[in-house]
Amino acid sequence: MIFRKLAWFFAVLCMAFLFFMSSRPIEQSREDSARVMALFGLSDQVEYSGEVNEYGHVILSQAHIMIRKYAHVVIYGALAVLYFGSIYGYFGKIIPTAIISLILATLYGITDEIHQIFTNRGASVQDVFINALGAIIGLAIISAIFFAIEKIPRVKAFFSYVYDFDPQLKLRRPPWKKSV
Repeated sequence: MIFRKLAWFFAVLCMAFLFFMSSRPIEQSREDSARVMALFGLSDQVEYSGEVNEYGHVILSQAHIMIRKYAHVVIYGALAVLYFGSIYGYFGKIIPTAIISLILATLYGITDEIHQIFTNRGASVQDVFINALGAIIGLAIISAIFFAIEKIPRVKAFFSYVYDFDPQLKLRRPPWKKSV
């Protein structure tokens, strides 16, 4: 139970972070991307062509765009994993939980893009697909881990003990430990 609450807490924190980042002007977002590129030693690839897109924003370099898209994949993958952790067991086992988590992450990605319309950044259908791709990758990883957990008895016992943690039973011998 505590695990679910923590997963929901971090999912809400992740959504708040995404909302905050989407609320910022495009210039600040560009500066953030440039700082990340400098962190990875790619600062020499921050080139601006001088061309302007339909929103009046300067067109970014290919490396700059890739950093931004990878950020979408990572953050939405994490969000989907947090959704998975918070609803696992309510809707059946792994596959139904992964499908519902994917739907939730994708729906949040859609609302995030709609939100960006109101911040003068513009919405992108491509970003929605990239967000969904990130969610699929995150869910593939967590699903593989959960499938492995279900196949190894001691790991499954440990996971069941932690996931269904009951504070009143904390002195009970954990099921993965052998009795003496």
